[in-house]
Amino acid sequence: MSFHPQMAYDATFHKSTRVLADAGPAFEFTAENRARLDEILTRYPADRSRSAVLPALYLVQYQQGYITGNAMRAVAEACRARGGRVI
Repeated sequence: MSFHPQMAYDATFHKSTRVLADAGPAFEFTAENRARLDEILTRYPADRSRSAVLPALYLVQYQQGYITGNAMRAVAEACRARGGRVI
């Protein structure tokens, strides 16, 4: 006796349902927020700049109210420019 429902193990069962974030409008930090981001990035060694991703995304949310795909790309580029690797 089994309490587990029978599941169909076909090709559709293992497909990812992940949806990429909406690209949204082009994003650029304001001069003030870019200075804040630069200060945040100095808190971490250059090879660990990806540790600044969450504080940088909070800064994006503070500036624009929400996070878009283009904003995530801008944060990744800022971290990469400092010499780090962003996954």
